Amino acid sequence: MPPAEAFKPVRTRALLKAIKSAPNDISEKREITNISNETIQRMCEVKLPNGFRKDIFPLSLKEMYETTTSVLKGKKEKEAFNRYLVSTATIFASSMMLFDSQEIRGETRKQTLERLKKQTEKFSAYQFLSAHYLLQSLTKEGSKEYVIIENEMAKTIREDIKEYTLNGVSESIEKTFVNRSSTGRALKMLTTESMGSAEKKRNNFIKKTADEAREEFNRGTSKKPPIRFVMGIFDTVAEYCRRKKVENPLLNLTLGDVTGLGMPEEVAEALALNPIGPKGLMLAARARMYIQLAYISGKSGDKQRYEGDSLGWLGLREKFIQYGKEFGLYSKENPAVGSIIGEGGADALYKALRVVNVHLQKTIKLEEGQKLKAYFANPAFRMVSAKVRDAGFDLFEEQTTLNDNYRPNLEKVDEYFRTHQDCKVFVYVPINNPSSDITTKEYMDKLLITLKKHDAILINDMAYLGTGDLEKNKELAQSINSYENRVDIYSMSKIFGRTGLRCGCAISTIKGLSEKDDIVPIAQQIQLGNAYPMQAEALAIWELVGQKDRKLLNEHYKRQQKNLIKRLKRVDGERKDPLFAWDKPFFFDAALYAFVPLTEGTDAFKIIPEAFLVGTPDSAFFQSVIIDGVRYLRFALGVEEIPEEEITA
Repeated sequence: MPPAEAFKPVRTRALLKAIKSAPNDISEKREITNISNETIQRMCEVKLPNGFRKDIFPLSLKEMYETTTSVLKGKKEKEAFNRYLVSTATIFASSMMLFDSQEIRGETRKQTLERLKKQTEKFSAYQFLSAHYLLQSLTKEGSKEYVIIENEMAKTIREDIKEYTLNGVSESIEKTFVNRSSTGRALKMLTTESMGSAEKKRNNFIKKTADEAREEFNRGTSKKPPIRFVMGIFDTVAEYCRRKKVENPLLNLTLGDVTGLGMPEEVAEALALNPIGPKGLMLAARARMYIQLAYISGKSGDKQRYEGDSLGWLGLREKFIQYGKEFGLYSKENPAVGSIIGEGGADALYKALRVVNVHLQKTIKLEEGQKLKAYFANPAFRMVSAKVRDAGFDLFEEQTTLNDNYRPNLEKVDEYFRTHQDCKVFVYVPINNPSSDITTKEYMDKLLITLKKHDAILINDMAYLGTGDLEKNKELAQSINSYENRVDIYSMSKIFGRTGLRCGCAISTIKGLSEKDDIVPIAQQIQLGNAYPMQAEALAIWELVGQKDRKLLNEHYKRQQKNLIKRLKRVDGERKDPLFAWDKPFFFDAALYAFVPLTEGTDAFKIIPEAFLVGTPDSAFFQSVIIDGVRYLRFALGVEEIPEEEITA
């Protein structure tokens, strides 16, 4: 009798309960559903060798799956079943792989990639075995509770599946999908027409979309922030290409985001960005361990409760302080005297500014309704200026110029502080976004002299400390360290590639600002505590991702910047009318951006159809009209990897 006929699934209570327990999607993008559908489809394509372990695999997974789905009711229930199968298989595979394939000290890049390849294959094999067992057991007449079936599945695979069986499944999976990456499979779905008339129609659509966006942008009628507005162009084109089944040629280089999927595999593994990689699995376990041990320690130690002081975990704050010390900050001359965790760098900045505002008002008398002022220089990330205002300050924004390398004009700074006695705060981004410029020690020394003259508090946005030339970073930090009257703001977003973690820290060296008497009262007014899952994961990252690992990310950012500039040269080398102004300064020294000048008459919207690059116009980083006459475009390089081989022509 054929196996499919022998397998007669029943719509059991266990099956229905399992389907009901399936995880829901995270967003409207249906991430969990889509990857579950794709993973099941991949599993169904796997062909084991004839006669291979018939005691374990009497039926093919494809036959069992297709027969089982025949008893399900509609697409919705089938998709929920897929989510259950894949999520359960993934959880089990993660537990089996936790202590497998760990890094060996001194391994070469080739050895690292081979280790990661084997780990991925083994992980997939455990997923396959889990799904295979569940399909056999969930639909049997009189089957047990689905939770019991899951427990028996785990026990059976742990005890009965030998290494050679696991290797056999891994080899079958590899053979099925050799040279068929997810990108390759996606490209196979494209119509053969895409290189002909469909490509021409697509390009016309891109130009039309960019032209319409330019008109709306220039009218100023959009309520979206400029970065999000330009991202909308990419999203519109992506949706068009999806519907028409043609390849989207655009690179989305707008948002300063980071993903492990946009960097070499060994870099993502070093940073523990791959959650199913060896280090990523260890990271998740370590983060859970903090919460588990704290809970076991007793009521007072339970981290799932409100925080007493609302400052964030001391162990986590000390990690940020230690990071600053790597660059020469917080020496005996000006040590850290207070710190507070924020949900991202912007939140840490807001909390620090609230503390500083209250502190200053103890000595500065204000008229009713009057606010303290803060000095801020553009171009800069607009959220920084927004947080300064949110913290209760009136903000003076200097429009810096290309002639000053987009750094504050020291004469203007001196004059403003001299004529505005209610301005005692200077907010600065020493490694700049968007310009990626590292402030020189010479300039920083002069700026500090000016600020000290006016007894100003310096608020440093240090989000990009540790990017670009590390020696220049240290020279800058050593200059900053000479100034006591300051607060430094850090974020894990860029130095660890963890933009979604939302963990930052403010560190004060102001000796007259007490952590207990000044910072804690304001922190407790703002919130009852910081999210413990975020702090647990952040602490685990600091402990598992070291200086050597972070250096790999810095090198990746620098490689991306250089590769992009080469790509721009290639684009212009194929044109009679260049898009980029090569006689003007290009900024790509640090951070993860390239701030590039455009030729007269060129704007961000022209670049999109002409170069297939979507960047953010310079006006997104200025308060008012740009006075230089030279237009710049910022490209963010944390998501789309720009391979060397594509741009060496």
